[in-house]
Amino acid sequence: MNEIFHHAYDSLDARDWDGRPVYAFGDVRVGPGIPPDKILAIPRPALVKPGKLLENLADGMLKPPVLFLLPRQANEKDAQATRLLQLHLVQRIYAGDFNEKSKQPEFKPLRDLMRGVGDPSRGRSQIRNYPWSLRYPLADKLAALRLGRPALILLPGPSMAEVLPRLPALARHCLVICISRTLKPCLAAGVTPDFVVQYDTYMEQRQFYDGVPDLPDTVLIAVASANIDPYAAKFGGIFFRTSFHTGI
Repeated sequence: MNEIFHHAYDSLDARDWDGRPVYAFGDVRVGPGIPPDKILAIPRPALVKPGKLLENLADGMLKPPVLFLLPRQANEKDAQATRLLQLHLVQRIYAGDFNEKSKQPEFKPLRDLMRGVGDPSRGRSQIRNYPWSLRYPLADKLAALRLGRPALILLPGPSMAEVLPRLPALARHCLVICISRTLKPCLAAGVTPDFVVQYDTYMEQRQFYDGVPDLPDTVLIAVASANIDPYAAKFGGIFFRTSFHTGI
């Protein structure tokens, strides 16, 4: 599948423009030479409602791929509003692209994917996870392994401070399972977990994986709509709780 959108930052000159629609958020510069009907300027994103924006868009501005031109720095309100507007735009562009392609019989798998596109952020993550889903089996197949070892699930809370010093000794006898919030404390205690569970679908979850090294001996267990694309390659394998297609 072709990319639906790309990002650029601070400015865009005509010599760097490749013909795609441009959404200019906040304090950015669009150089002369780019046709006005290919530009949508949104100088104050915090004042724009996503629904109103989508209602007034010309069809040509929804043809992928599109370019989101963003400032490298913005105030908190405009930054949050920009992210929300992008999510709604991506959802609409994905949906339109899939609806058009699924009219052809050979694109049946894309019609099945449409069931997960209702929520902008989750739908976007679900689609990006599709290659990982094809590469790795589903989580229910773990049960057939019958490893026969107790599992220690490391969760945040007051007791974690007492567990961490003992974690290396416990890991010799248990499978260690983390969630995103406890992965870094687990690694800091000198233990590489056997599994990391990522069921939270919020895109902000990626912050818990920033700076984490590659974990080739760790398996990520994720819900199919979680935003794992930024960090999935760090793990030695992935199991999904659900799949996109009943035939997979």
